[in-house]
Amino acid sequence: MIDCDLCLEKITYKKKAILKGFEATDDVSLFIRVLDRAIEHAQYGLYCVDRESVYSHHAVPDQYRFMIEGSSVDYSGIITIPGVFRLFDRISEDLRVIAESLLMGMSVLFPERSFEAMEVRNRILHFNEILRDPDCITNQPGLPFLRIHGTDNTDTLYGIIHLARCTLKEMIHHLTPREEYGAYCYNLESSDRFMIRAFMQGVNRMRGSDSFDYPITLGIKDRDTLIIGLFMDEYHERYSLIKIKGLSLTIQLFERYPNPMNSFSCHMAPLQILWRRSYPVYESFDDTMADTLPIESGSFHARSLTDAMQFLSDAGYYISRYSPEYHSRGKIAG
Repeated sequence: MIDCDLCLEKITYKKKAILKGFEATDDVSLFIRVLDRAIEHAQYGLYCVDRESVYSHHAVPDQYRFMIEGSSVDYSGIITIPGVFRLFDRISEDLRVIAESLLMGMSVLFPERSFEAMEVRNRILHFNEILRDPDCITNQPGLPFLRIHGTDNTDTLYGIIHLARCTLKEMIHHLTPREEYGAYCYNLESSDRFMIRAFMQGVNRMRGSDSFDYPITLGIKDRDTLIIGLFMDEYHERYSLIKIKGLSLTIQLFERYPNPMNSFSCHMAPLQILWRRSYPVYESFDDTMADTLPIESGSFHARSLTDAMQFLSDAGYYISRYSPEYHSRGKIAG
Protein backbone atom coordinates (compact mmCIF):
# COMPACT_ATOMS: atom_id res chain seq x y z
CA MET A 1 0.00 0.00 0.00
CA ILE A 2 1.09 3.57 -0.57
CA ASP A 3 1.53 5.91 2.39
CA CYS A 4 -1.81 7.67 1.95
CA ASP A 5 -3.60 4.29 2.04
CA LEU A 6 -1.86 3.37 5.29
CA CYS A 7 -2.91 6.70 6.75
CA LEU A 8 -6.46 6.19 5.50
CA GLU A 9 -6.75 3.07 7.67
CA LYS A 10 -6.41 5.33 10.71
CA ILE A 11 -9.45 7.31 9.58
CA THR A 12 -11.79 4.73 8.12
CA TYR A 13 -11.63 0.97 7.69
CA LYS A 14 -13.74 1.03 4.54
CA LYS A 15 -11.00 0.64 1.97
CA LYS A 16 -9.37 -2.30 3.71
CA ALA A 17 -12.76 -3.99 4.05
CA ILE A 18 -13.63 -3.38 0.40
CA LEU A 19 -10.26 -4.68 -0.81
CA LYS A 20 -10.75 -7.82 1.28
CA GLY A 21 -14.14 -8.40 -0.34
CA PHE A 22 -12.73 -7.69 -3.80
CA GLU A 23 -10.06 -10.36 -3.31
CA ALA A 24 -12.71 -12.79 -2.05
CA THR A 25 -14.60 -12.50 -5.37
CA ASP A 26 -11.58 -14.01 -7.12
CA ASP A 27 -11.61 -17.00 -4.78
CA VAL A 28 -15.35 -17.59 -5.19
CA SER A 29 -15.08 -17.35 -8.99
CA LEU A 30 -12.35 -19.99 -8.94
CA PHE A 31 -14.36 -22.31 -6.68
CA ILE A 32 -17.41 -22.00 -8.95
CA ARG A 33 -15.29 -22.90 -11.98
CA VAL A 34 -14.14 -26.01 -10.13
CA LEU A 35 -17.73 -26.98 -9.27
CA ASP A 36 -18.98 -26.25 -12.79
CA ARG A 37 -16.38 -28.50 -14.38
CA ALA A 38 -16.87 -31.21 -11.75
CA ILE A 39 -20.64 -31.27 -12.38
CA GLU A 40 -20.08 -31.42 -16.13
CA HIS A 41 -17.56 -34.22 -15.74
CA ALA A 42 -19.94 -36.20 -13.51
CA GLN A 43 -23.00 -35.76 -15.73
CA TYR A 44 -21.45 -36.17 -19.16
CA GLY A 45 -18.13 -37.87 -18.49
CA LEU A 46 -16.33 -34.99 -20.15
CA TYR A 47 -12.79 -34.24 -19.13
CA CYS A 48 -13.11 -30.50 -18.95
CA VAL A 49 -9.68 -29.49 -17.68
CA ASP A 50 -7.57 -27.92 -20.38
CA ARG A 51 -4.09 -28.96 -19.31
CA GLU A 52 -2.52 -26.70 -21.95
CA SER A 53 -4.07 -23.57 -20.43
CA VAL A 54 -2.85 -23.91 -16.86
CA TYR A 55 -1.50 -20.38 -16.98
CA SER A 56 -4.68 -18.83 -18.32
CA HIS A 57 -7.08 -16.76 -16.22
CA HIS A 58 -9.69 -19.53 -16.24
CA ALA A 59 -7.33 -22.38 -15.41
CA VAL A 60 -8.04 -24.68 -12.48
CA PRO A 61 -5.06 -25.08 -10.12
CA ASP A 62 -3.70 -28.59 -9.68
CA GLN A 63 -4.84 -28.88 -6.07
CA TYR A 64 -8.49 -28.77 -7.18
CA ARG A 65 -8.30 -31.16 -10.15
CA PHE A 66 -8.94 -34.21 -7.99
CA MET A 67 -12.45 -32.82 -7.39
CA ILE A 68 -13.12 -32.77 -11.12
CA GLU A 69 -11.50 -36.09 -11.96
CA GLY A 70 -13.12 -37.83 -8.97
CA SER A 71 -16.66 -36.54 -9.55
CA SER A 72 -19.33 -39.09 -10.44
CA VAL A 73 -23.08 -39.63 -10.63
CA ASP A 74 -25.04 -42.73 -9.54
CA TYR A 75 -28.07 -44.37 -11.15
CA SER A 76 -30.47 -42.06 -9.27
CA GLY A 77 -28.74 -38.91 -10.51
CA ILE A 78 -27.01 -38.00 -7.25
CA ILE A 79 -23.70 -36.27 -7.93
CA THR A 80 -20.68 -36.97 -5.75
CA ILE A 81 -17.74 -34.55 -5.72
CA PRO A 82 -14.83 -35.28 -3.37
CA GLY A 83 -14.18 -32.42 -0.94
CA VAL A 84 -17.28 -30.49 -2.01
CA PHE A 85 -18.53 -29.67 1.49
CA ARG A 86 -15.16 -28.28 2.51
CA LEU A 87 -15.31 -26.13 -0.61
CA PHE A 88 -18.84 -25.01 0.30
CA ASP A 89 -17.53 -23.86 3.68
CA ARG A 90 -14.86 -21.75 2.01
CA ILE A 91 -17.35 -20.27 -0.45
CA SER A 92 -19.75 -19.50 2.39
CA GLU A 93 -17.04 -17.66 4.35
CA ASP A 94 -15.99 -15.69 1.25
CA LEU A 95 -19.62 -14.76 0.56
CA ARG A 96 -19.91 -13.46 4.12
CA VAL A 97 -16.80 -11.31 3.59
CA ILE A 98 -18.14 -9.98 0.27
CA ALA A 99 -21.53 -9.16 1.80
CA GLU A 100 -19.88 -7.29 4.67
CA SER A 101 -17.63 -5.41 2.27
CA LEU A 102 -20.61 -4.30 0.20
CA LEU A 103 -22.33 -3.09 3.36
CA MET A 104 -19.23 -1.20 4.51
CA GLY A 105 -18.78 0.57 1.18
CA MET A 106 -22.35 1.60 0.40
CA SER A 107 -21.92 5.08 1.82
CA VAL A 108 -19.29 5.98 -0.81
CA LEU A 109 -21.70 5.31 -3.70
CA PHE A 110 -24.37 7.56 -5.11
CA PRO A 111 -27.85 6.77 -3.69
CA GLU A 112 -29.12 4.85 -6.71
CA ARG A 113 -25.95 2.76 -6.90
CA SER A 114 -26.12 2.17 -3.16
CA PHE A 115 -29.58 0.65 -3.62
CA GLU A 116 -28.24 -1.64 -6.36
CA ALA A 117 -25.37 -2.68 -4.09
CA MET A 118 -27.89 -3.62 -1.41
CA GLU A 119 -29.75 -5.79 -3.92
CA VAL A 120 -26.50 -7.54 -4.85
CA ARG A 121 -25.73 -8.10 -1.17
CA ASN A 122 -29.19 -9.59 -0.56
CA ARG A 123 -28.72 -11.98 -3.49
CA ILE A 124 -25.35 -13.08 -2.12
CA LEU A 125 -26.87 -13.75 1.31
CA HIS A 126 -29.65 -15.75 -0.40
CA PHE A 127 -27.12 -17.91 -2.24
CA ASN A 128 -25.22 -18.36 1.00
CA GLU A 129 -28.35 -19.80 2.61
CA ILE A 130 -28.72 -22.26 -0.27
CA LEU A 131 -25.14 -23.45 0.26
CA ARG A 132 -25.97 -24.28 3.87
CA ASP A 133 -28.24 -27.06 2.59
CA PRO A 134 -26.01 -30.16 2.31
CA ASP A 135 -28.30 -31.58 -0.37
CA CYS A 136 -27.97 -28.61 -2.74
CA ILE A 137 -25.38 -30.42 -4.86
CA THR A 138 -27.75 -33.38 -5.32
CA ASN A 139 -30.85 -31.27 -5.90
CA GLN A 140 -31.25 -31.20 -9.67
CA PRO A 141 -33.47 -28.06 -9.76
CA GLY A 142 -30.89 -26.27 -7.58
CA LEU A 143 -27.83 -27.22 -9.61
CA PRO A 144 -28.11 -24.41 -12.21
CA PHE A 145 -27.13 -21.73 -9.68
CA LEU A 146 -23.70 -23.41 -9.37
CA ARG A 147 -23.14 -23.50 -13.13
CA ILE A 148 -21.53 -20.87 -15.31
CA HIS A 149 -23.92 -19.35 -17.84
CA GLY A 150 -22.07 -16.13 -18.59
CA THR A 151 -21.28 -13.21 -16.32
CA ASP A 152 -24.58 -11.42 -17.02
CA ASN A 153 -26.82 -14.15 -15.58
CA THR A 154 -27.55 -12.97 -12.04
CA ASP A 155 -29.61 -16.10 -11.36
CA THR A 156 -26.30 -17.92 -10.93
CA LEU A 157 -23.75 -17.46 -8.19
CA TYR A 158 -21.06 -16.81 -10.80
CA GLY A 159 -23.07 -13.97 -12.34
CA ILE A 160 -23.91 -12.29 -9.04
CA ILE A 161 -20.26 -12.53 -7.92
CA HIS A 162 -19.21 -10.81 -11.14
CA LEU A 163 -21.72 -8.04 -10.40
CA ALA A 164 -20.45 -7.77 -6.81
CA ARG A 165 -16.89 -7.49 -8.11
CA CYS A 166 -17.85 -4.62 -10.42
CA THR A 167 -19.62 -2.86 -7.53
CA LEU A 168 -16.64 -3.27 -5.21
CA LYS A 169 -14.34 -2.00 -7.95
CA GLU A 170 -16.49 1.12 -8.19
CA MET A 171 -16.23 1.57 -4.42
CA ILE A 172 -12.44 1.27 -4.62
CA HIS A 173 -12.45 3.95 -7.32
CA HIS A 174 -14.35 6.29 -4.99
CA LEU A 175 -11.71 5.63 -2.31
CA THR A 176 -8.81 6.33 -4.67
CA PRO A 177 -7.36 9.73 -3.77
CA ARG A 178 -7.33 12.87 -5.85
CA GLU A 179 -4.85 15.53 -4.86
CA GLU A 180 -6.49 18.88 -4.18
CA TYR A 181 -4.80 21.86 -2.51
CA GLY A 182 -1.96 19.54 -1.48
CA ALA A 183 -4.25 17.04 0.28
CA TYR A 184 -5.31 13.55 -0.76
CA CYS A 185 -9.09 13.75 -1.07
CA TYR A 186 -11.60 10.90 -1.12
CA ASN A 187 -15.29 10.97 -1.94
CA LEU A 188 -15.71 14.71 -1.36
CA GLU A 189 -18.69 16.88 -2.17
CA SER A 190 -18.28 20.35 -3.64
CA SER A 191 -18.87 22.12 -0.31
CA ASP A 192 -16.24 19.94 1.40
CA ARG A 193 -13.51 21.34 -0.83
CA PHE A 194 -13.88 24.78 0.78
CA MET A 195 -13.09 23.20 4.14
CA ILE A 196 -10.08 21.34 2.75
CA ARG A 197 -8.79 24.50 1.10
CA ALA A 198 -9.13 26.50 4.33
CA PHE A 199 -7.25 23.87 6.34
CA MET A 200 -4.48 23.57 3.76
CA GLN A 201 -4.07 27.35 3.66
CA GLY A 202 -3.15 27.16 7.33
CA VAL A 203 -0.85 24.17 6.81
CA ASN A 204 0.85 25.79 3.83
CA ARG A 205 1.76 28.86 5.86
CA MET A 206 4.48 26.63 7.30
CA ARG A 207 5.58 25.27 3.93
CA GLY A 208 9.32 25.33 3.38
CA SER A 209 11.27 25.31 0.16
CA ASP A 210 12.03 21.60 0.48
CA SER A 211 9.50 18.84 -0.09
CA PHE A 212 9.09 15.87 2.24
CA ASP A 213 6.94 12.78 2.03
CA TYR A 214 5.28 13.88 5.26
CA PRO A 215 3.08 15.33 6.51
CA ILE A 216 0.27 13.70 4.58
CA THR A 217 -3.12 15.38 4.67
CA LEU A 218 -6.23 13.33 3.92
CA GLY A 219 -9.79 14.48 3.43
CA ILE A 220 -12.68 12.02 3.22
CA LYS A 221 -16.45 12.24 3.47
CA ASP A 222 -17.69 9.42 5.69
CA ARG A 223 -21.49 9.47 5.60
CA ASP A 224 -22.41 13.00 6.76
CA THR A 225 -19.06 13.76 8.41
CA LEU A 226 -16.04 15.32 6.71
CA ILE A 227 -12.81 13.99 8.23
CA ILE A 228 -9.48 15.75 7.75
CA GLY A 229 -6.39 13.90 8.91
CA LEU A 230 -2.86 15.31 9.15
CA PHE A 231 -0.15 12.67 9.62
CA MET A 232 3.21 14.01 10.72
CA ASP A 233 5.56 11.03 10.29
CA GLU A 234 5.84 7.61 8.72
CA TYR A 235 5.22 5.85 12.03
CA HIS A 236 1.75 7.42 12.36
CA GLU A 237 2.39 7.98 16.07
CA ARG A 238 1.50 11.67 15.99
CA TYR A 239 -1.41 12.80 13.92
CA SER A 240 -4.55 14.87 14.15
CA LEU A 241 -8.11 14.36 13.00
CA ILE A 242 -10.68 17.08 12.47
CA LYS A 243 -14.27 15.87 12.15
CA ILE A 244 -16.76 18.32 10.68
CA LYS A 245 -20.50 17.77 10.84
CA GLY A 246 -22.46 20.84 9.80
CA LEU A 247 -20.89 23.75 11.69
CA SER A 248 -19.67 21.56 14.56
CA LEU A 249 -15.96 20.76 14.48
CA THR A 250 -14.05 18.34 16.69
CA ILE A 251 -10.26 18.15 16.81
CA GLN A 252 -8.55 14.98 18.01
CA LEU A 253 -4.79 14.97 18.61
CA PHE A 254 -3.00 11.62 18.88
CA GLU A 255 0.46 11.20 20.42
CA ARG A 256 2.25 7.97 21.28
CA TYR A 257 4.30 9.50 24.10
CA PRO A 258 2.55 12.72 25.11
CA ASN A 259 4.38 15.32 27.15
CA PRO A 260 1.85 17.20 29.32
CA MET A 261 4.13 20.25 29.38
CA ASN A 262 4.66 20.37 25.63
CA SER A 263 1.68 18.67 23.97
CA PHE A 264 -0.17 19.76 20.85
CA SER A 265 -3.00 21.23 22.88
CA CYS A 266 -0.61 23.47 24.86
CA HIS A 267 0.42 25.21 21.66
CA MET A 268 -3.15 25.51 20.38
CA ALA A 269 -4.36 27.78 23.17
CA PRO A 270 -5.18 30.60 20.69
CA LEU A 271 -8.02 28.43 19.36
CA GLN A 272 -9.72 28.89 22.75
CA ILE A 273 -11.20 25.42 23.08
CA LEU A 274 -11.32 23.16 26.13
CA TRP A 275 -9.26 19.99 25.78
CA ARG A 276 -9.85 16.62 27.39
CA ARG A 277 -7.80 13.43 27.31
CA SER A 278 -9.14 9.92 26.74
CA TYR A 279 -8.27 6.60 25.12
CA PRO A 280 -10.04 5.36 21.98
CA VAL A 281 -12.16 2.24 21.68
CA TYR A 282 -12.30 0.96 18.10
CA GLU A 283 -15.00 -1.23 16.63
CA SER A 284 -13.83 -1.99 13.15
CA PHE A 285 -13.91 -4.52 10.37
CA ASP A 286 -10.43 -5.62 11.46
CA ASP A 287 -9.69 -5.26 15.15
CA THR A 288 -5.98 -5.67 14.49
CA MET A 289 -5.95 -2.05 13.33
CA ALA A 290 -6.94 -0.80 16.78
CA ASP A 291 -4.29 1.11 18.69
CA THR A 292 -4.18 2.73 22.09
CA LEU A 293 -2.91 6.22 21.30
CA PRO A 294 -4.17 8.68 23.90
CA ILE A 295 -6.44 11.35 22.47
CA GLU A 296 -6.64 15.01 23.29
CA SER A 297 -9.91 16.28 21.88
CA GLY A 298 -11.73 19.57 21.78
CA SER A 299 -14.89 20.89 20.11
CA PHE A 300 -15.78 24.13 18.38
CA HIS A 301 -19.16 25.26 17.07
CA ALA A 302 -18.88 27.82 14.28
CA ARG A 303 -21.40 30.59 13.81
CA SER A 304 -21.12 30.51 10.03
CA LEU A 305 -19.29 28.79 7.19
CA THR A 306 -16.78 31.65 7.14
CA ASP A 307 -16.19 31.19 10.86
CA ALA A 308 -15.62 27.45 10.35
CA MET A 309 -13.17 28.04 7.50
CA GLN A 310 -11.20 30.55 9.60
CA PHE A 311 -11.03 28.05 12.46
CA LEU A 312 -9.75 25.34 10.10
CA SER A 313 -7.10 27.66 8.71
CA ASP A 314 -5.90 28.52 12.21
CA ALA A 315 -5.99 24.86 13.28
CA GLY A 316 -3.93 23.82 10.26
CA TYR A 317 -1.37 26.49 11.08
CA TYR A 318 -0.99 25.66 14.76
CA ILE A 319 -0.88 21.89 14.25
CA SER A 320 1.83 22.31 11.61
CA ARG A 321 3.69 25.03 13.46
CA TYR A 322 4.09 23.13 16.71
CA SER A 323 4.35 19.57 15.49
CA PRO A 324 7.51 17.60 16.35
CA GLU A 325 8.31 17.42 12.65
CA TYR A 326 8.59 21.19 12.57
CA HIS A 327 11.05 21.24 15.45
CA SER A 328 13.20 18.48 13.96
CA ARG A 329 13.32 19.80 10.41
CA GLY A 330 12.91 23.50 10.88
CA LYS A 331 10.29 23.63 8.16
CA ILE A 332 7.31 21.60 7.06
CA ALA A 333 5.75 20.70 3.73
CA GLY A 334 1.98 20.78 3.48
